[in-house]
Formats: sequence, structure tokens, C-alpha cells
Amino acid sequence: MRCSAYPWLLTSVVLIGGCERELPPVAEVPQAARDVSQPDGWADDLALPVPEDLNPDPNVLEFNLEARIENLEFIAGFKTPA
Repeated sequence: MRCSAYPWLLTSVVLIGGCERELPPVAEVPQAARDVSQPDGWADDLALPVPEDLNPDPNVLEFNLEARIENLEFIAGFKTPA
């Protein structure tokens, strides 16, 4: 009987030892962009210029838009019409 009790004892020690392990830390839920603060001026180079509103109606935005093809350099030394 002494030999047959050994596997049960070993199994219970392994199971009890496994229960005392700490769980891995839970990953934080990513925050929405509106909830994250940004340093002052971070978007100054990204902001588009505010157009002059040509229509006095507060519910209508009217402005002049000029479209043209221009050669831009996306890759150094290579001009691309865009």
C-alpha cells in the first residue's frame, strides 16, 4: 500500500503547487485617441489652413478651390506628377 499512495501524493502536490502560481498580468485595454493627451503643438504641421468662407450663411461653407498637377518629389531625385 505504501507504493500505491506515492502517485496520489505526487499528483496532489503538483496540483496544489500549480494553484499557487500567480496569473500573468492582464494587458491594459488600449485607450481611444480622444482620451490620450498630446503635447502642445503636436499637430501644427498636420493642420490644414482654414479657408475663407465666401458665403455669409452660417450653415454653408463656400470657398475657392484651385486644382493643378504639380511635380512632387516623393523619392529623392525622382519627380512625380501629382
